Amino acid sequence: MTSSSARASFDVGVDRRAPTHADAVPSPRRLRITKTRRVTWWRLSEGERAHLADACYAMYCEESNTLDRDTFVARIFGHPSTRVGLFYGEDGALAGFFNVAIRKMAINGRTHGVFSAGVLIRPEYRGSSDAFALFGLTEALWRKLRSPLLPLAYLSLACSPAPYHRFWLIMPRMWPAPGVETPPYLDEAIRSIIKGRNLDAVEGDPWRVATFLRPHDPGRIQRWTQRVRNQVGLRFYESRNPTWHDPERPTALLVWIPLELRDILGAMHRVVRLRLLGR
Repeated sequence: MTSSSARASFDVGVDRRAPTHADAVPSPRRLRITKTRRVTWWRLSEGERAHLADACYAMYCEESNTLDRDTFVARIFGHPSTRVGLFYGEDGALAGFFNVAIRKMAINGRTHGVFSAGVLIRPEYRGSSDAFALFGLTEALWRKLRSPLLPLAYLSLACSPAPYHRFWLIMPRMWPAPGVETPPYLDEAIRSIIKGRNLDAVEGDPWRVATFLRPHDPGRIQRWTQRVRNQVGLRFYESRNPTWHDPERPTALLVWIPLELRDILGAMHRVVRLRLLGR
């Protein structure tokens, strides 16, 4: 669950997927992701954590250079509840990772469990969108079954149109979204979260914040969006967050995704359906 602010997700895993131009020389065959390992970060040995931190930070540096290693580890793996999905390719190499943590906070007078997550994938591997989506959804399902009365949600920091488009395709409910009015209590909750996490809000829109993540190649993402058949979610993101690719001060769009049982199972069904349809 779309990742990447102090602990907001940096959902950049699909940003580098599009070819450079329509008549490009065919690229080498992309490798399949064949193995997933789930770990709880603080249950690993010190040596294991150091080894994985080095590997994950190396992948991050291929996308961005805005954080040093220690800051990266603190922001991505620093919460005590952090669980990590490690994805390996058919060549045995680490292809990507998905980190997820959960915090409890009061929303509209009720205590919620709110997920934050981060996603990063090397572009030479395929199948990552489905693998990451199912990893995040099964983590949410596991939490929901353990605490069925605790409302769950995922707060994403969508740094480009790509993760937002994926959320819009698979999630039964999300805010903000095209043609859907955001509940007033969520606007207030987002303002409180931004203040509590010391995020840099964009004036005039409580759902937009400055981000330390800069897209590796904004032009490539924009060319990819032009080939997407269903443009509704993409157009909404672009209109709501037009400065996502600003080279000096990129912004991201916060996205609130409820994770009740019907949402989780509905999203799993949509992931499988889209996979069968080849989307």
